[in-house]
Amino acid sequence: MINQEWVTCGERHKEHIDNLRTSFLPIPTHDHVGKAGALDFLAEYQLQPSVTTLPIGKIAALRQSQQHKSLVVEVQPYQGRFTSLQLFEKLGSPGEHLSEWITFDEVHFGDGIGSLDVVVVEHGIELTEALATNGNLTNLNKMSWVEQLFKAVKYLHNHGYVHGNICLENMFLVGAVVALPKLGGFGAYSSPVNKDLSPHCYATAMYCPPEMASYLVGFVTSLPKAAPSYDVWCVAVAILKLFRPGQRLVEFENLSPKEIINKIASVKFSFDESLKNIDLRTPQKEILRQCLARDPKKRGGLDDLRKILPKSPTIAVGMKDMKDGMSALQTTMVDLKKCVVPCMWALEEASGTSIIQGMENLIGRMTFRIAFMCEYSGRDDCDCDMESDRVAADKKLLVKLDSPLLQSALPVLKAMCMIFQVVGLLDRGCNYTKYFFDVEKMESATRAIEAIQDIKDATHTVATFTKTLESTVGKLAKNLEENKMDVDEADDTIRKTLEAYREDDVTYERLKDLLVHAGYAFSDRNVVGGLSKRVVKLDHEDASVRGRVRWVCAHHKEAFKDDFTN
Repeated sequence: MINQEWVTCGERHKEHIDNLRTSFLPIPTHDHVGKAGALDFLAEYQLQPSVTTLPIGKIAALRQSQQHKSLVVEVQPYQGRFTSLQLFEKLGSPGEHLSEWITFDEVHFGDGIGSLDVVVVEHGIELTEALATNGNLTNLNKMSWVEQLFKAVKYLHNHGYVHGNICLENMFLVGAVVALPKLGGFGAYSSPVNKDLSPHCYATAMYCPPEMASYLVGFVTSLPKAAPSYDVWCVAVAILKLFRPGQRLVEFENLSPKEIINKIASVKFSFDESLKNIDLRTPQKEILRQCLARDPKKRGGLDDLRKILPKSPTIAVGMKDMKDGMSALQTTMVDLKKCVVPCMWALEEASGTSIIQGMENLIGRMTFRIAFMCEYSGRDDCDCDMESDRVAADKKLLVKLDSPLLQSALPVLKAMCMIFQVVGLLDRGCNYTKYFFDVEKMESATRAIEAIQDIKDATHTVATFTKTLESTVGKLAKNLEENKMDVDEADDTIRKTLEAYREDDVTYERLKDLLVHAGYAFSDRNVVGGLSKRVVKLDHEDASVRGRVRWVCAHHKEAFKDDFTN
């Protein structure tokens, strides 16, 4: 009979997290974090939306004084804040293999949820996210993660603590410059050696050792004592899962946490089926089998499990490859949060007719479309297909001369045309920018925008980068005319100019606000204005674009599908 208190606690814990994520968090659209609906706690922290789905009771957090630092709040279902205090005092500095804790306390979240003990810790890119985003991690990459996991667990054991909830979901990568894999989650479940363990995490039941499962189903009446062998089982399951196809364990497919615990508690349970199809050599499989022994006394130790690793020089190579790949993945996470709409805007006549010289006097009678440019335009000899992926909402992008959207968007459109002018100085495109501009469309857009500005006498500015663009255009024109700059140098200048435009946070906030005020729904959509959002593979041959978000048309999405992860 399953321990109903454990089930109730696990379900209540999940309910608390779901309520916190929905009741207090600002809606992740164009709003900035900190608007109405956000929840401040512990004086200087604030819950916020996450780019990715955070598992195991974690909620993304922001500290106003350290906005660059990725943090999460861990809600503790069993351990109290005083237990956390003892743990943190015992461990001292967390070392380079464990997540850094920031603060902890009891927080009252309102009558609907009540008071909860929480820990604020550093966070990063989860291993599970890395696997989902870049499923082709090599075995060497994976072994590099495993080595860091061993070091983290060893650090805890050397300080007299058992982690109690080791799983892939608690492994993550931190650091923008030097990427370090770390182990988190210990603040919520760790116990001193020989003390009673907390009941295993409901959400990670598949990692639960048999000695805990036997307690949870009532085969034994006492909680198991904390011992290194408990963590060894969890680490072995994590490794087994990591090297399985799709990270799926055959034994637990389509089972609930309660059903999983019942299965593990059975004396007949083993991981034999999953071990049959795992991307490891036979000696490595046997090491795993030894460390998955049901009887903790017969189970291999952490040092036995370490023998699964290849030689140190090989691991060093894998670590470098992994850090390179994870740095690209960090780029992806930033881009996914920022690049929710295309940044390359233009203006076209609604029916697609080019606006040629002499048509300026017809501007007032024309219907235009705010158009977005495929960021793979020019990579082959085919025209962009902007129609196949259009949706009904794109009608919101149709504008006339007096349209508020057009008037508000003019500074953005003008800035885009200024970049096009820079490109035009190099005979219609350089190595970097030739992929971003359809020359005919941009010439047409430029005529339309200049005519509209003449009529409306627009004097808006979009951001400080417009002044930089004007200055760049002038300097390039003069230097090229006087032969003071070669093509390669000019190409580099244009690249930096365009990158500045693409990286400017103010630009994206302006673009998002323009679409929101026009009633154009773009939140959580991967298709906007006929373009699809794609992520460049982390191992792309061009290192400068690895992990970057690109908005591409229907044709180039298919023609260059091997460039993208999705």
